[in-house]
Amino acid sequence: MSRARYVSVADQPAYLEYASGRARASDYATTYDPRIFEYERYDPGRIYIPPTTPGPYIPVPMPQPPAQPTGGGTAPRGPSALEIQLAALPVAHEGHVISSAYHNALRSAILLLARQLGIDVAGGGLVMTFAPSFFPDGAKPAWQLTLGIAAKPAQGDAASGWMDVHLPDGARIDGMSVIGRRNAGVKDLRIKLLRHALADGQEQFQRVQLIEVVPTAGDPFTATKGVEVPGAAIAITEELRVVDNRQFKYLVSADLSIAEATAIAQINAIQIVCSK
Repeated sequence: MSRARYVSVADQPAYLEYASGRARASDYATTYDPRIFEYERYDPGRIYIPPTTPGPYIPVPMPQPPAQPTGGGTAPRGPSALEIQLAALPVAHEGHVISSAYHNALRSAILLLARQLGIDVAGGGLVMTFAPSFFPDGAKPAWQLTLGIAAKPAQGDAASGWMDVHLPDGARIDGMSVIGRRNAGVKDLRIKLLRHALADGQEQFQRVQLIEVVPTAGDPFTATKGVEVPGAAIAITEELRVVDNRQFKYLVSADLSIAEATAIAQINAIQIVCSK
């Protein structure tokens, strides 16, 4: 019996040659990924070929990569938190032991789906609430801070700031919610959760944007967003969700741009949801 193989999309021509009998096995380079094989996770970039009994190979239809935008296109959207959870669901095979990982992966996906449907699941995650206490970001205009609230400055048409947040080590970040006020006079308001490396070899810092919340007008508003890392594959995004306080610190930044003098812009609270 042959081993299960994951065939890279890049290997498509070589595989079809081999599968149709027009090439020798030595001409075909199979791509293995022990980590994905161990957990039996589906990677959209690869084709899963299950173990087979000896005999002729049958060509497997290969998915075509999506067409790339030609000029002026927007950057590809990263996978949503729900897409990550669904991709992490293992596939059960006859004769294999179904471990707790199967149940926990399915449970996490169902809980996340329930939250997106507005269902409050008791015990579904750890909710941490932070009052906005933004530090000035260099020479940029700062937020006006009062007791537990960050508001637009009395003068000027912009505000920027950042704050550190303490997350439980080893937990998985599910999403972030921002509660506040915004009217039509606000041009742009963006609140981001960032993972900030302590340092790298060149004495520089690496920042990764995990979540970006862009609230629409509302008085008050509550805006929620899951983990979406621009341009990152699902497997990489899943790794970035895990809190690692040994190597990284976690920051929230808030940037405001005002279009009219009558603008109302205020952040009352920031909530981050994590799960084990």
